[in-house]
Amino acid sequence: MKKIYNYLLPVLLSLCMVSCDNDDEEVVRMNQQDPVVTVTEISPVSGYVDTNFTIMGTNFGVVADDVEVYLGSTKLELIACEDQQLTVRVPDGASAGNISVVVYGQRVDTQLQYDVLGVPGVTAISPVYGFVGDVIAFAGHDLGVSSAYYKVLFAGKTETALLTDEPTNEGFSVKVPDGAQSGAITLTIMEKPVNVPTQFTVLQHATLDKLSATQGFAGSEVTIGGAHLNPELLADAELSGVKVLFKQGKNEPVEAELVGEPTNEAVTIKVPATLVAGTYQIAVSTSFETIEKTLDYTVLPMPEVTGLSVTAGYINAEVIISGKNFGDKAEDIQVKFGETACEAVTLNKDGHIVVN
Repeated sequence: MKKIYNYLLPVLLSLCMVSCDNDDEEVVRMNQQDPVVTVTEISPVSGYVDTNFTIMGTNFGVVADDVEVYLGSTKLELIACEDQQLTVRVPDGASAGNISVVVYGQRVDTQLQYDVLGVPGVTAISPVYGFVGDVIAFAGHDLGVSSAYYKVLFAGKTETALLTDEPTNEGFSVKVPDGAQSGAITLTIMEKPVNVPTQFTVLQHATLDKLSATQGFAGSEVTIGGAHLNPELLADAELSGVKVLFKQGKNEPVEAELVGEPTNEAVTIKVPATLVAGTYQIAVSTSFETIEKTLDYTVLPMPEVTGLSVTAGYINAEVIISGKNFGDKAEDIQVKFGETACEAVTLNKDGHIVVN
């Protein structure tokens, strides 16, 4: 950043440089570092074309040639430049928008909004994300002209989006068109550009793919695979995030506990410990929708040991462990004597476990 003293800095640096052949002395070099620009306030927050307003902050410098101020995409005329205050004039063609300041290449985009009175202006859109086909509302003032004079372009589109009805003075609504992409919305009314203060995020419908396991015991973990399950914007504190329910017939659904942080492609859950044996449908919802597709998961009955064929014996003696619900795959069963695991586990014809 170039404040007026910055232009003298190279001379000062040369005077401050210390150099000597004496090994006991050192060379000291001073480095120039740009201070951080901040924007804290604007006053007033609204006015007409060809009026002035003030922007307060820090480290603007005092060299007007190095400072630019924008209202949305419109460059404002800089009237006065001080280190903590800028005075700008609203030019013809400007509309309501957010303030941005550029000082010697350092750009600060703010949420501070200046409203230009007497001309069409958009001050908010709601919601700021949605699916193709959703209706998006634009709020502002002086918007009550025929829809024939409107042109609304979403990112990635060259055809104007359709208004759902005729605009009022305070607002209008449009449908998100097929092929729209996330980004800025471009609006012109009567062939004059109108700032849209917020970019729009086009959501993709979430889908479910498969489970890491289709059966298991209550309390076990399972991972749900899919797409668009947890887009990055779900970090927004106002959004509820991913929810997973186990449903069975007319019974009340049971919510599963999430394990770790969901990603866009996978969600790991813990099967609720209260579930009894049976087949359930896993239903997943995001902050924006409930996914129509469900995935089937079977909760297995808990294994139960009822007895041993012998209670004492030599090493390698055969032991039969009787009980139920051991499953039909011996490789899924582990048996330990104390901390020592058996090397081989089999199931006999009665479904009991046989080990040595």
